[in-house]
Amino acid sequence: MKLPDFNSLIGKLPDLKQVLVNLSDFKTTLKKLSDLKTTLKKLPDYKTLLDKKGREALLVSAQNKFTELSSKRWAQISAGSLVFIASGLVVWWLTDEPDTKSLKKDKKKYVTRTVSGKKIVSLKRGVSSKELADTPERGVTPHQASTKKTSKSQTKYIGEGVMIIESIPSGADVLIDDKIVGETPYESERIPAGLYHIQVKKLYFTPELEAVRLEKNLTTKRSYILRNGVGKLSIISSPTAASISIDGKAKKIQTPAKFNQIKAGNHTLDLQYGPCAGLSIDFDLKHDQTLELDLALDGADKSLYEGECLTAKQILIKEKEKELIAEKIKKEVEKRLQLEALKIEQEEKEKRLKKAKNLLVNIQDDLKLGPLNIKDWEENLAIYLEVLTLDPENLVAKSGLEEVSEQYLHMAIVAAKRYDWRMAEENLNKVKKYNPDLESINIVQSEIDSGRRIEQERTPATAKKWRDPKTGMEFVWINTGCFYMGSDSAASDQKPRHDVCIDGFWLGKYEVTNRQFRKFRSTHNSKSWGEYTLNDNEQPAVYVSWEDSKKFADWMTKHSRGTYRLPTEAEWEYAARAGLQTDSYWGKAEDEACQHGNFLDPLTKDKFAWSWQEFQCEDDYFVTAPVGKFTSNRFGLHDMLGNACEWVSDWYDEHYYAKSQRNKPKGPERGFFKVSRGGCWNSGPQSTSFSYRRNYLPDYKVDYTGFRLVRKM
Repeated sequence: MKLPDFNSLIGKLPDLKQVLVNLSDFKTTLKKLSDLKTTLKKLPDYKTLLDKKGREALLVSAQNKFTELSSKRWAQISAGSLVFIASGLVVWWLTDEPDTKSLKKDKKKYVTRTVSGKKIVSLKRGVSSKELADTPERGVTPHQASTKKTSKSQTKYIGEGVMIIESIPSGADVLIDDKIVGETPYESERIPAGLYHIQVKKLYFTPELEAVRLEKNLTTKRSYILRNGVGKLSIISSPTAASISIDGKAKKIQTPAKFNQIKAGNHTLDLQYGPCAGLSIDFDLKHDQTLELDLALDGADKSLYEGECLTAKQILIKEKEKELIAEKIKKEVEKRLQLEALKIEQEEKEKRLKKAKNLLVNIQDDLKLGPLNIKDWEENLAIYLEVLTLDPENLVAKSGLEEVSEQYLHMAIVAAKRYDWRMAEENLNKVKKYNPDLESINIVQSEIDSGRRIEQERTPATAKKWRDPKTGMEFVWINTGCFYMGSDSAASDQKPRHDVCIDGFWLGKYEVTNRQFRKFRSTHNSKSWGEYTLNDNEQPAVYVSWEDSKKFADWMTKHSRGTYRLPTEAEWEYAARAGLQTDSYWGKAEDEACQHGNFLDPLTKDKFAWSWQEFQCEDDYFVTAPVGKFTSNRFGLHDMLGNACEWVSDWYDEHYYAKSQRNKPKGPERGFFKVSRGGCWNSGPQSTSFSYRRNYLPDYKVDYTGFRLVRKM
């Protein structure tokens, strides 16, 4: 008789992944099976279906009814119990009542165990074939076994069948009732019909276990797809922190390490510690095996020295050998130099005299061609100095040195007019060094000193500080003062350069951080750029609109002492310059920019493949830095240029500077865009200056714009 396809039935039952055999209340189970039999007997033509031809149709009907009952009256029976009952007992009840005592006795010979996460029913260890002979025969119901009488000479025929077992991959061991009978593909001889416990095992694969009923006069075929087995691997090395590669694939973690999902099989393990210590071994991992490897790496006491892996002692010997060789060479060279010193000195003097004459001729030829550029001045300065060293009274060299000195004096005066005191002093110092007797040096020095004094008088001192107790936000007092706002050498919206005066005010020492902003809006997220976060507590809050920053200021006014707002454009530029009239803190020395702020440097440009010009320095950050990591300005304010651009209160008007009032300008009364000031972490030299202006819609949010606040008592 062909059993129903209970595998498809399992897929429709609850708790499919747990196959539990729960027979603790066996009487209740038998009662429910009796209910099933009663239901089956109500099916149409029940008796006529009991013949050989009608049994298959009966079992199909039973399966359908069984499925219906399993979701209704039998909902409290686990999926595993249903499968066990369906596979072992349902067919017995089709013809007669079960022998409860026999079943109880038979139940004691089975055991439930877990294999690869599945519950499997099999014979208990120690149950012999003799004991099995005392149980109901294969293919015979318990009731038939207990009631049928046979004589000693009578042989009971229960029927035979053939079992075929296949697997992918093939070559797996086939066990029937715990005995190895062959390898897949396997076809048995004719064997008695009944319930068999099938196991299919292959090295490095998860075994398959199943209880299979073999029907008489039929061929039962089972096919299995074996899953790759997995094991656990634990690696300890001496020294620790060795890099790990398994089968040529590098792992992200270092020793000591544990891997819970390693495919069963043969593998190659490579450990590497530094340039000299390493190990490569092959290991075999079986399914469900936990393999622990404790490995000592050869060469851990060695270091790479001139292409060789040597111990500290060997390196010391090498160093001593090199010192001896160097000392020997030094003595030989000194001896040779002493012998040839007079000869070399004489030859050198003759060469220099000859070269000096040629240089003078070349300079005179160059002067005939017209004015020289700055590069020519620097080259000629070196030539004049060389000639005067050899011939101090050479008139041509003296005249040339005088001319170059005048050029540097002129450059110092131009720099002073731009308030670029660093460049002015640098050019003047060149003149002092090479032509200290030039009369005009003192005049230019006086102009530089006078300009600096005037600037210092216009630049107020800053000392007072205040800390908000709720957010920890620090504020610096900016004294009343005047300054020149804008730039005549920049874009049109930065012109004209004009005089502005500001009343004193408190300004945030740092940009508002994520931690401080989240006290107002706990869900705020400054997000990230690529793999780098912008959302750490001490990084400036970005992805905030002008409207968000104003709401934060209003919240601060409500919950803290004082009134808070965004600074005006004039207040921001006054505080940023801190008395400087150059375009930035570093003037023309762009390689010094990274001391003052976080900008686009070569590493960041290469990392993100950006095309615009970068600063020729490194600031150690790919995105925004925690606030306060760079040098403050003269007012004690940090990140006024760099890290994050900053919202100000003004509406944007390209031509506003031409009509701006002198005292406390607040910008246009209306507009479409709000102004953002200062450089950002992704800004290059072209967009980083005290006067540079950006403009965006008030609700615009971006990864490089934040803000700082003004506090009024």
